[in-house]
Amino acid sequence: MDETSDRHASARRSRRLPEADLGVRHAAELLGLPSSPAALVERAHIWRPWRAYAVQYLWSVDDHRINDWPPRS
Repeated sequence: MDETSDRHASARRSRRLPEADLGVRHAAELLGLPSSPAALVERAHIWRPWRAYAVQYLWSVDDHRINDWPPRS
């Protein structure tokens, strides 16, 4: 593969939804969205091309200490 092909392959991978990610699945369930990997992929189709932003939002939904900034003392 040449450099251009590598870049395009990388861009395609980065646009993919991490449907098996437990944080994404848990947040989807909390929001009343389908939480199975196959259903999330189908649902995420309408989020294109902003799926990365949707994943960031889903990761921030859960009440986990990693989502606190600045960190609590």
